[in-house]
Amino acid sequence: MTNTLITGANRGLGLALVTAGLNRGETVFAGVRNPERADALQALKASFESQLHVLQLDVNHEVDRQGAIAAISPHGALDLLIHNAGINSKSKGMAEGHVRFGTLTESALMSNVKTNAIAPLLLTQTLEPLLTKSKSAVVIAISSWFASLEESHERDFNYSYSGSKTLLNMYFRLAGNTLKSKGITTLIVNPGWMQTDMGGGKATLTPETVAESIYTLEQKADTTMAAQFFDWNGDRHPW
Repeated sequence: MTNTLITGANRGLGLALVTAGLNRGETVFAGVRNPERADALQALKASFESQLHVLQLDVNHEVDRQGAIAAISPHGALDLLIHNAGINSKSKGMAEGHVRFGTLTESALMSNVKTNAIAPLLLTQTLEPLLTKSKSAVVIAISSWFASLEESHERDFNYSYSGSKTLLNMYFRLAGNTLKSKGITTLIVNPGWMQTDMGGGKATLTPETVAESIYTLEQKADTTMAAQFFDWNGDRHPW
């Protein structure tokens, strides 16, 4: 049975990925900051009691990252790791210091970099021993089209989010090239414009559609695809 860890699993794309994984028969470790408040996951637990494990996992906290490896280790290898947890400059509670030139602050910029880029890299490093136990482990970093240097970014907007996702891409391009020698395939994925709290109701894609497509991409993954940037539908995305 496939063992899968998904971060940021309590809503949106994360919850859709958990649901899709459970329906595929996988053992899913759902990482969330506050398990007791993750009502949707707790409801799923009632139907998938033996398959679903809800973990306290704030990706920024080293103690939680170590707790993840302790929780998964008794189950053997980790076959799939999906880095979905992240914050957006326009998310609820975010200050203007994240967004526009002239109002930017160091603390705002660094908070996005820490959560969206540094934490996923360190979690991958922590979990590497379990990934190497798998016959064909896959690591997926959920990025954004905002990360692309080749896209036309004409708006003075979203500095901290865009920069943090570009750094995520570089970290996982580097890590992907390192890990493929160990049989671990690392993919970077732009999930597209989704109907989530971040994307809004006018978005063109549902989290469920994107989740299914990401699993389709994961099933095709091999080390020849490592460290590449893909769209949610499997097409290559420009760097």
